[in-house]
Amino acid sequence: MKATLKWREEIGIDAMRRCTDATDSDSETVRAMRDVLSVDMASGKVFVKGYDKEGRALYTVTPSKKNSDDEAAIVKSHIYALERCIACTERNTDGKEERITCIFDFSHFSRKHSYPLKIIKKVFGVLKAHYPERIHKMYFLDAPVVFRGIWTCVKPFVDPVTGSKIRFVQGKRTKDKYFGNLIDSDQATPNIRTDGTLSPGFDANAFLNNPFDQTY
Repeated sequence: MKATLKWREEIGIDAMRRCTDATDSDSETVRAMRDVLSVDMASGKVFVKGYDKEGRALYTVTPSKKNSDDEAAIVKSHIYALERCIACTERNTDGKEERITCIFDFSHFSRKHSYPLKIIKKVFGVLKAHYPERIHKMYFLDAPVVFRGIWTCVKPFVDPVTGSKIRFVQGKRTKDKYFGNLIDSDQATPNIRTDGTLSPGFDANAFLNNPFDQTY
């Protein structure tokens, strides 16, 4: 617990939670965090949008929208989205649920979109050390052969508990059948369910301006 509290202070969790609609009156730390997130999240590579049928917010990652190799910024963006996803879930379920659902959409992914192994290890290391039992399920959608090769290298560094929650889901028909039981169409983008009605578009500043416990 002490190690996690120290880590949360060092990574800037308080600044993340306060950087929504940051103004000149906010501290330099808060404004700096807002600047980092607005740039690194601009491509829409990670955000929170929609809920599953149990009220868990959807932490959504699109690796093909990678826009930098800045390790510190990438980690902060993912941690911000994770913290926000947890906050959305807790508000939506009145505190009855603390776990989240993760969606990794690998459409249009190629080797050039891969992060350095040290960054992937860092993110999964953070999940293991500071967010135990916060992941309900993690879905890899339409992962191409090239990613499966990368995953072979990454998997040994993934916490076995997290690894047991990962599911590969391939193809429109399979996704519709699988997620039809898990996510309502009005809470899904078309990449998750073909009849999903949520817009796949994303605006980082609009996302950052929303209340912390609300999805995009």
